[in-house]
Amino acid sequence: MEKLAKEAVNAAFRVHNSLGPGLLESVYEACLAYEIRKQELGVQTQFAFPVIYEQVRLETGLRIDLLVEEKLIVEVKAVEMLMPHAYSRCTAHHLSSPNKLPFRFTNKLQCEKNQARHQTNRSVNLSLCSSCSSWLNLFMIDRYSTPEMKILWSEANKYRTWLGLELAATFAWESLGEVPKGTTNKIREQLKGQELDEAFAERVAEIENVTKHDIVAFTRALTERIGDDAKYIHLGLTSTDVVDSAQNLILRQAVDLIIVDIQKLQEVVKEKAVTYKHTPCIGRTHGIHAEPMTFGLKFLNFYAALLRDEERLKKARATLNVLMLSGSVGTYAHVPPEIEKQVAEKLNMTVDPVTNQTVARDRHAELLSALAILGTTLERIALEIRHLQRSEVREAQEGFSKGQTGSSSMPHKKNPIATENITGIARLLRSNLQAGLENVALWHERDISHSSTERVILPDTTTLASYATRRLTNVVQNLMVYPENMQKNLDSLHGLIYSQRVLHKLIDKGMMREGAYEIVQRNSLKSWETGTHLKTLLEGDSENPLTPDELSEAFNPSWYLRYVDEIYSRFNL
Repeated sequence: MEKLAKEAVNAAFRVHNSLGPGLLESVYEACLAYEIRKQELGVQTQFAFPVIYEQVRLETGLRIDLLVEEKLIVEVKAVEMLMPHAYSRCTAHHLSSPNKLPFRFTNKLQCEKNQARHQTNRSVNLSLCSSCSSWLNLFMIDRYSTPEMKILWSEANKYRTWLGLELAATFAWESLGEVPKGTTNKIREQLKGQELDEAFAERVAEIENVTKHDIVAFTRALTERIGDDAKYIHLGLTSTDVVDSAQNLILRQAVDLIIVDIQKLQEVVKEKAVTYKHTPCIGRTHGIHAEPMTFGLKFLNFYAALLRDEERLKKARATLNVLMLSGSVGTYAHVPPEIEKQVAEKLNMTVDPVTNQTVARDRHAELLSALAILGTTLERIALEIRHLQRSEVREAQEGFSKGQTGSSSMPHKKNPIATENITGIARLLRSNLQAGLENVALWHERDISHSSTERVILPDTTTLASYATRRLTNVVQNLMVYPENMQKNLDSLHGLIYSQRVLHKLIDKGMMREGAYEIVQRNSLKSWETGTHLKTLLEGDSENPLTPDELSEAFNPSWYLRYVDEIYSRFNL
């Protein structure tokens, strides 16, 4: 099932990357079905699904969007964000694993301000309206953003997430008999057709200009829409209960997006590792030619690092997936722990076992650390490609598209611009971690010194990590590789790279290590100076006891690569 789900996820992102946001669900559904079928998987679309009610089978017309291999259900939604209550349909559909939700992929921004213009300008390359303020209130520049992160970190989505938490708490109060039964559903009905969109976000901003308090502004804006029932919103809670818990919900979704990005990068890196498994190249230490290895082993190293990055992110996600509804200083003085427990269960979160007025910021620092380390992996891969693209090396290079320009003044240039960009982004990820570490120590039960920092570094870091991972995926996928140049570089030092093998041969012949080392080094230095092949010099050295056949064996590159298959077997490759 996991492999099947991964194929569906990858197919969804291929559709998204090709079409972008703004099209009808039916379009995305058809394209997604096509992509999945390309993977030689069976897909049924609009699969009729009956409802069993009181042991009676009812043919209600309920349909599954995509049923993959009769195992995996894909519910296609072209909406800005799925709220928790929307998952119920997916759960009802699930056939064989009732404890697991099927894959969900969302991809469309609703833009009411420019609705007419969006309706008339839809195309396969539709992008979000640049003049529409419902894009986001991010600090990250658009150049390094992804569509999903833009939506996720928008002000409107923040308020929708706050609302989801508040309504979950109101419903929990209902279960305790402290709020009239049906209040939560009544509020939902009142909000139908009144989505918490950019217009709502602007109204919150107007009120906040007066109140200087975001939660107060939010609840007052809600009151304007739902009237008297708003008194049951935010009952017993403090601002940070909502802000911190909602922020963790958004971070959870952001991490989920990044994990999918990493998995896609893993696949293309693994493909390169397998393709070039036995392609010889020179290994370099200190930037100097060392000994033969394979080009595939470079990428196998990268693949292993990306697997560790994924695990670190999953651990950080679990650490941060906590909810806090414990009141002003964490004592539950005005809200019983049962409320917190019910809301956490509804949102698939864990109750933070002890808090003050905030969720402890070491949790956020752990996530930022995992993302910073991911950045170092991305930079490591990017740096290798940058080096290999140098004119005097030219073993690999970034793809160069038709019409691309390398330099405004030098027409011959093909510069590693993508990998240089990724290197720069990695620096930002590391610097944001430093700010996150500074946020851990707060005054007493809390102060707000962390707040201004997090408003920048959390959206920026997650957005940058997603963008950089996707960009590197594209680089690796379209990497141009030159095995002939690898062989040329292997041969360029006239056999010096086999010096250690010669050394061991001399020791095996009975020489002391010091004497053997002196012979090899003496001739190696002469080879450096004259350009004469090391084997030729050793053949003419009277102190060398090795026969011609023994020398030839010492200069055989296959000896260095004899355990490559064993290394790959550790990854089942």
